[in-house]
Amino acid sequence: MRASLSDLRNSAKNKKIICYGAGVNAQHMLDNEKFSEFLPQVSFFVDMDSKKTGTYIKTNELQFEIFNVDALKNTPSEIVVVITLSDYLSTGKMLDSLNIEWYAWTIISTDFDFTQFRAEDEKPRIFLLNTPDYMNLGDQAIAFAEQIYITENFGEFYEIGSHMCHPDALTELSKYIKKNDILMFQGGGNLGSLWRFCEEILRDILIKFPENLVVVFPQSVFYGDSEEEKEYFEKSQRIYNAHKHLVICTRDKQSYDFVTNSYNCKCLLLPDIVLTLKYSESNKQRQGIGIVLRNDKEQYISDEYHKDIYDVSSLLEQEVKTITHLPADENITRSDRIKSILDLYSSQRLIITDRLHGMVFSAITNTPCVVFDNSYGKTSELYETWLKDVSCITFTDVIEKGDLAQLLKSKLNVDYLKLDTGKFLDEFKMLTEIIIEESDYVV
Repeated sequence: MRASLSDLRNSAKNKKIICYGAGVNAQHMLDNEKFSEFLPQVSFFVDMDSKKTGTYIKTNELQFEIFNVDALKNTPSEIVVVITLSDYLSTGKMLDSLNIEWYAWTIISTDFDFTQFRAEDEKPRIFLLNTPDYMNLGDQAIAFAEQIYITENFGEFYEIGSHMCHPDALTELSKYIKKNDILMFQGGGNLGSLWRFCEEILRDILIKFPENLVVVFPQSVFYGDSEEEKEYFEKSQRIYNAHKHLVICTRDKQSYDFVTNSYNCKCLLLPDIVLTLKYSESNKQRQGIGIVLRNDKEQYISDEYHKDIYDVSSLLEQEVKTITHLPADENITRSDRIKSILDLYSSQRLIITDRLHGMVFSAITNTPCVVFDNSYGKTSELYETWLKDVSCITFTDVIEKGDLAQLLKSKLNVDYLKLDTGKFLDEFKMLTEIIIEESDYVV
């Protein structure tokens, strides 16, 4: 059953509200006019990120302290918890186990109306689903490149963002999708047991649209090896294998081998689609070192080594800048966001990163880059599959500070051959042919 603002209003009457999640989405919720009536009832926030514990999140003249999620165990069951995360389903299961009544802000703040998708004729249409409503620039760049690919090869398409892909919304959408419509799913590193919200969206799409061609853009796929994660994979395997018109594109050899050995669907090995973007270098002189490091559950190198990277970089007589993939200005178009981050990369003499798209942005802007891996190896796998011969990119493991200093020095003051992104775009011709063959799509 879909919850509404009135449902929350009735349940929260004379109660305190705890907000789960204290990131960008939480700030959006606090600043949203729809939530303003609940502000006097908000007690505090909780977040999985221990670095946020003891800090505050603010709106106007109000501020709310952030606690670790363990604080929920000490709250009475009558307290209403508002989820500000997009990954609300798995979080909701945890709250259910604590007998805490909860509401997903992502759902109750959205008025979805899919009547615009009523078919006017029998021609197949393309829908791009699960594109990011959040600001992570790697995922935004993927969506941007997907837009270009679809438009250039198929023409018009419809985009449905991640907040519109929860189960209730997909059920409503199914009333307007014809059997010959093509459903395309956002690429990235979101299939498997790590980022379950996206995995479960794809499962739901496959269940609700069994007759449609479903195309998954290039993915890294990862399932952990615990017993629970094995069971989670087996459920996905049953759902994937029951769908007869599924095409999964993988962006590294390891993911390709996994999919071909696990699922009955068609599988293609293609580059991360961001590698198809064309970029014209600016004429401004490069200056400084940009550092782009993870601080989420994909972080592999330690916080202590983060500090070592900054310490070593500061000794190289270069300005050291922290670069974030969460842009401060959200009120600009997706294309402008991507141009802005690429311009920023191209202005640096060196990038140090453990983010997959930190490596990719460096490659397409011809920026010298030293790369560390993420927690489950998707960055190294992409490097080995597509970028190991790109001269401006150097992959490394954690090394001693002296060796790191030598490596960073070696990457400065060197001219590298510009990457030809056209060769990556050529790889997608096979996908285009499969889509046309499977669907009889006519541009």
